[in-house]
Amino acid sequence: IVSTGQHSDMSRQAYSAFSISPSIDLALMKEDQTSLSFLSSCLSALEVVFKESHFDGVIVQGDTSTALAGALAAFHFKIPIAHLEAGLRTHIKYSPFPEEINRSLISALADIHFCPTERAKQNLLKSGITEKVSVVGNSIVDAVRIISDLIENKKIGVNQSVLALTKRFKSIVLVTGHRRENFDAPMSNLCKALLEIRDNNPETVIIFPVHPNPNVKNLIHEKLAKQQRIFLFEPLDYPSLINIIGLADVIISDSGGIQEEAPCFGTPVLVTRETTERFEALENGFAQLCPLDDPLNLVQTCNLALKNKTKIKNKKNPFGDGQTSMRVIKTLEDFW
Repeated sequence: IVSTGQHSDMSRQAYSAFSISPSIDLALMKEDQTSLSFLSSCLSALEVVFKESHFDGVIVQGDTSTALAGALAAFHFKIPIAHLEAGLRTHIKYSPFPEEINRSLISALADIHFCPTERAKQNLLKSGITEKVSVVGNSIVDAVRIISDLIENKKIGVNQSVLALTKRFKSIVLVTGHRRENFDAPMSNLCKALLEIRDNNPETVIIFPVHPNPNVKNLIHEKLAKQQRIFLFEPLDYPSLINIIGLADVIISDSGGIQEEAPCFGTPVLVTRETTERFEALENGFAQLCPLDDPLNLVQTCNLALKNKTKIKNKKNPFGDGQTSMRVIKTLEDFW
């Protein structure tokens, strides 16, 4: 397991939740680092790693700069590459940025493509990628089930301050935001919308774990710190995040992962983006698009969801059944 150190504090708590220790931790993150400079650092560091160690293959997950660097470096050493979460597309070059291009480039490099859904598979087939493409679901559903069981059996704890808020108020809105396309004016619009949602719903609490990126953190704290019934937190550890996703009545988020995690609990997500690569969430009623150029629409949609308490019941999560990891293992055993 190689960790580049991208968002090191957040990744460390995730490793801890699953009792994982990276074999190699490159610790590459620096303050005010751009995505391009980080990608450059990754490639240089991974070149050394691949020179010094023998790998039968490299698995990269998702569409981060880390994933792209891992795939590109492995390609240069002619190491077989497996891509987990392959085939997601918005077909819009800069949305999300840089993830849309990252995942397209990874697909061009990969030898094995593990797709979360049939739609993702079809995206690859239409682009001419036809070999070793399979639908396995998304391992995020496996992760949610593992963590939920640990919480239920009291083998792992959750943030008690957040939990206490869920018991004090009638309705809970969970908010996250981190996409680069939502920096500046869109994020300001999000803050305006949250204040109005708060004012329209006197028995509702808004819980906002704030992303550490200064472009997000500074603005959010400037606009929302010390506001009544809006509670800002440092990024939650993974068990606490999963717990609040399950307890929330509505989620407002631009996160792709949350669009896949929330259906495990039937919690509706208002996606603060113009499009999504998780179309299955929209089609199955788990999500609605509420781009931040129209904060009034976000307010009205959230108010309606809170009024109706629209938990989605009796629908399967379109992103998996919790058996993704076993399917991946079987394929890798056959390949290697």
